[in-house]
Amino acid sequence: MNYIKSLLVLAIILFVPTVFASNNNQNNSIANSDEYKIIKSMKVDTTGDKGIENVLILADEENKGYIVKILHLNKNAYTLEPDKNFSCIAPYTPFWDLNMIIADINSDTMPEIVTWGDTTHENEIHIFRWNGTMYEIIYSGFYEGLEFEDINGDNIPELVIRNRIYGIGYEYMYYQWQNDKYNQIFYEFDSARGYDKIVSLLELIDRLPPEEPIFYDINILNNYFTEEWIKNEENLKALEKFNDDLLSIQIVDYVEDWEPSNGEESPKREIWPLIVKVLRLKNTKIESKELMMEVTMKYMDYPIESKWKIDDIKCIE
Repeated sequence: MNYIKSLLVLAIILFVPTVFASNNNQNNSIANSDEYKIIKSMKVDTTGDKGIENVLILADEENKGYIVKILHLNKNAYTLEPDKNFSCIAPYTPFWDLNMIIADINSDTMPEIVTWGDTTHENEIHIFRWNGTMYEIIYSGFYEGLEFEDINGDNIPELVIRNRIYGIGYEYMYYQWQNDKYNQIFYEFDSARGYDKIVSLLELIDRLPPEEPIFYDINILNNYFTEEWIKNEENLKALEKFNDDLLSIQIVDYVEDWEPSNGEESPKREIWPLIVKVLRLKNTKIESKELMMEVTMKYMDYPIESKWKIDDIKCIE
């Protein structure tokens, strides 16, 4: 995969039991140890005021979920609550602890609490941050891999989430801390079955000036497209029209829950449903638009050096 080189990899991975989460501002004591199994306790600053809170990690053995409770010096107790789409922060299992980081991962002077489950399969991830009255969720979702990498060299790590799309490949989503929230700044996908040919084609388009016709060279056409596609003059006209005023095009997502419009896929055909961001020159302005691009790849028995070729492209506004 054409993976982004990171200048700094933040390797703060503490394997601590996972947690049930809730942000209740209540004057009550930390959970009764008779009710839940105590896994671990620690004393650490979770609010950025240089004070020390008591963090207790518990296991709800009956409901198979981890719970994290935080007791402040004023005796207020808080329970980290999961995203509404999850029943717990991560499933409890006695043979694999929850991973947890308590650190200022985005250099905003406020410690974050990052929790995620085992890495043997897809699991929940949550990032909490004290807002003055509660521990609010600033990021949550499913993941199969989690990393913190300094992508732009400013010594502030970005959040990188890796997900596996079964039978297809892996996707990588890069998030940057902007205006008190994590915003996705880059998307990367790694797969075979013709996907690399699509990426190569889009990179070729990106390298050329917007006003330059790109597919008059038969060698270029033969490298990317099937003979049947090339023979249809309407295809070239449509692609040339699409290239008008085009400044750049990039893949920003893969549509996982999607039904192919051309029927069932076969061993020699692969339909790729992609969301792309298109930038166009409009006089002196640049206009941005996202659209769906459906690319059908065909497996060729020849030539050896180019097994997959594009047999159809559809753009859906």
